Amino acid sequence: MSAKQSQSKNSTAAPPVESAHKTWREIFESIAIALVLAFLFRTFIAEMFVIPTGSMAPTLCGRHKDVVCPKCGMEYQVGASEEARAASRGQSVGVSCSTCTNCGFTMNYGEEKSSGKSHPSYNGDRIIVGKYPYHLRKPQRWDVAVFLYPGSASMNYIKRVVGLPGETLRIWNGDIYVRPFVPEAREESPEPFRVARKPPEKILAMMQKVYDNDCQSQELRLAQFPTRWTPIVPDQSQPHSASGWTESADGREFLFQPVEGNIVAGWLGYRHILPMWEDWNQLSVLGLAEEWKALKKPRLITDMVAYNSARIEPLDRIYRTGTSQENYFLTPKPDLDTYGLHWVGDLILECTVDVRTRPQGAKFHIGLVKAGKTYWCNFDLDTGEVELTIPGRPDEPHRLPPPTATNPEEYVAKGSSPMNGVDVYRIRFANVDSQLHLWVNEKLVNFDVPTAYCGMDVARPFEEDLLPVRIGCSQAEIKLSHLKLYRDIYYIAAESGQSPLTDFPHFPQIPFHENEVTMSPNQRDELAFYTDPSRWEAFRKRRHRDYVLANGQYFMMGDNSAASSDCRIWDSENYVDESLLVGEAYFVYWPHPLRGFIPNWGKFRMIH
Repeated sequence: MSAKQSQSKNSTAAPPVESAHKTWREIFESIAIALVLAFLFRTFIAEMFVIPTGSMAPTLCGRHKDVVCPKCGMEYQVGASEEARAASRGQSVGVSCSTCTNCGFTMNYGEEKSSGKSHPSYNGDRIIVGKYPYHLRKPQRWDVAVFLYPGSASMNYIKRVVGLPGETLRIWNGDIYVRPFVPEAREESPEPFRVARKPPEKILAMMQKVYDNDCQSQELRLAQFPTRWTPIVPDQSQPHSASGWTESADGREFLFQPVEGNIVAGWLGYRHILPMWEDWNQLSVLGLAEEWKALKKPRLITDMVAYNSARIEPLDRIYRTGTSQENYFLTPKPDLDTYGLHWVGDLILECTVDVRTRPQGAKFHIGLVKAGKTYWCNFDLDTGEVELTIPGRPDEPHRLPPPTATNPEEYVAKGSSPMNGVDVYRIRFANVDSQLHLWVNEKLVNFDVPTAYCGMDVARPFEEDLLPVRIGCSQAEIKLSHLKLYRDIYYIAAESGQSPLTDFPHFPQIPFHENEVTMSPNQRDELAFYTDPSRWEAFRKRRHRDYVLANGQYFMMGDNSAASSDCRIWDSENYVDESLLVGEAYFVYWPHPLRGFIPNWGKFRMIH
């Protein structure tokens, strides 16, 4: 082979080597650019986080179990962080259990497992946190924000923004109150505190279920346990007809059929008769004797949270109930705070109204009671007009409507709804943060005057609060179904070192045992406190707490106020500095899967 031929051969072999080098360089450059973009995205645009604890439950869940109550069928979540910590330390977990907020049944997971049902623990929700919004605007009240913990800048926390820079914030009666602070004068504004009201979308995101009438315990019905919804006589001084309502066989629906020529309304009322641990034991052993059922009384609606009912009990706290092997079970008695310690007056009612006839003059009414006063929503089924009767004064003095003729401390707001024909309607009526809201078929109804009224001067419940919801109808034939009652979040004015977190400064002396030191333990029935109006002056003794926020300081609280480490109880600063903000939580992009890696599509959601 000649030299010329050899050179020609070498020249044809060189390009593939050069091409390979170029390919590797392009791959390296692409990876480097991707890493830089990922770094920039994570630093300035968005970041993914996993929720570790239940301080924002039920809005966002940390490590938890998905539970279906074996008695009433209601689905709920309970925290599993304690179980995971015990397992990591190699400790025996004892008896793991939780209590249903709907029917009060305390479930023993060990017993459930023995019958073939498992309740695995899942990691917390995975969320996307946007960082760019807080580069463009300041955080807004009620945002769900991620920030660095003031006591350790390496720890990320997630809470809700409730206090803004330049405010004096007060936690009182379960609500948030604010007034401006004047930094230059180093003093508070002479303006009074005003309640911080949630916008409608936040109310829907933060409301917590009290009772779902679709989730009925057949055991309780067979034992003729007192029902929640029942015909009532709301006012003895007025004509009435309680016989117009008929309950379906399963208790999930109610039919109103007016008597011909009778224009008087028939009424349904809600009584919060929650079965307790003792009640379920009575049911197991005695089948609920008639004389015992007659003593069961309605109680106040409290800040009970199913997520917090999960607990691990040692074996020495197990109680045996039942008289035969078939109904034998083991269940620990819940602590008192499992049932909630604080009365909640801010309520939301949802129901489906099937209007079957619509004669002229037909009416439909919903009343929500708070601190002894009833806030009415009255529908004219012929025209669709709606009137809200509000026992108070508007919180906007420049738009004062005239008071009603019968009560100078009461006014009426008027609006128009599509509820004016024979059809099926979905109604939601809310009295939250001293403001009324009404939705018909998921659309918010507008009113001619403010529905935000002046904050409550009375910080205690009355006997009327034992019947907190009333529903009435006249002339039209109506079927009611899918009745669901919710409550607002109750913010606790807690102090560091308390257990449990409570508004009562010397718990349990207040409210349960004050001036009762001579009683024996068996005479002190703590649960009876919530059924006895004569003892409710104790609610006036709940504490309030004030916090002053300077410029650049925010006050953060968890939605799970009874189990949240937040600005109320931190040992360092009681605020989050603006420099510690990370971003706003936007979206749950990966809740735990259904099975294996099958996505749980129903729980992908925006965060409000």
